[in-house]
Amino acid sequence: MRGVTAMLLACGLPAAGQTPPLDALRALLIPAREHPLEHVETRGATPDLTLVKHHLRVWIESRLTPLTHPDEEIVLTSQLNADLKKAGLACSAPPGANEVPCPDQSLVGFLGEIKLRRSLGFLAVQTAVGILCGEDESAYLYEWKEDHWWRFWETEQNDYTKDKYFPQYLQFMLISPTNHRRGGDKTEHLVLTLGTNPWCSSNWQTIYYRIWQTSTGAGRPKLLLDESELGFLSEPVQASVWPDDVLIEYAVASIDGGVHNRRQIRHFVVKQGSIERVDPVVLGPRDSSTIGLSVLRRKCLEERLPRLGQLGRVGGESSRALSSSSSQLAIARKNQTSGRSACRIPTRKSL
Repeated sequence: MRGVTAMLLACGLPAAGQTPPLDALRALLIPAREHPLEHVETRGATPDLTLVKHHLRVWIESRLTPLTHPDEEIVLTSQLNADLKKAGLACSAPPGANEVPCPDQSLVGFLGEIKLRRSLGFLAVQTAVGILCGEDESAYLYEWKEDHWWRFWETEQNDYTKDKYFPQYLQFMLISPTNHRRGGDKTEHLVLTLGTNPWCSSNWQTIYYRIWQTSTGAGRPKLLLDESELGFLSEPVQASVWPDDVLIEYAVASIDGGVHNRRQIRHFVVKQGSIERVDPVVLGPRDSSTIGLSVLRRKCLEERLPRLGQLGRVGGESSRALSSSSSQLAIARKNQTSGRSACRIPTRKSL
């Protein structure tokens, strides 16, 4: 009987007494389309979304094969997405024959594209569930063991409270290559996800990056880093990962009034289960001044804004008050050295 159940699952069919995954998905998704603007504080997401994610994952896992032939995962990806559209669970823009058109903004009640990718002998799977003005993506990593794909890592957003729900469009989901150095643990890998907040407008969105240390041998993945920052998405977002370090690069706002954005470098090294940020931190002198100013005067920036506005009205544009990030940094460091507050603002008389 156990062998029969395994054969049914391998063919994507439910075992006796189980609701077919696509039917379970349909029962959850179709009613949600009738009230797309409910739960605006969490962009239409509710705890039912976790059930959707898990039913979808189970269905995908039931369809996985050994994938021994080149590009076989590409063919399977196409089949899976075609089946979702045929079942009316995914929409299309523009729609083809017998396909459901996508609504203008809300994708609540729809599934997004499934992505399968082979990487360094592992199988990476990404799924997407529709929300208001975007999609909530999840990711999973598998290793082939004996006769099946074994899931050893996953990331999902399953807390649907206003202040803790951070849906992401995953721009990168990377796993480090095997460590073949002498004494290196060949079962340990770093996993990086780099995602952005999906939204209908604005190129300024939150960039999220997380780093795990995981072992395909045993144990739960260890989350080493979980950080975020507002970034400018019209510029490239890049990332790479090796057995013991990670490099992330994206654009952020510049404090320098003459520069719209600057490149942010995040380089991390992992040693003995802990992570630290190392050089390079900046790409040039201008960025160095901006970083230094941010560190020395982070707490006083909000206090300065009203005062800078007054300076602008009295003596021209506020940029005249503090002409560049380099001069601001010099003033801040001089004030610190002399025992004054780093937040001291030059008055119009001193300009």
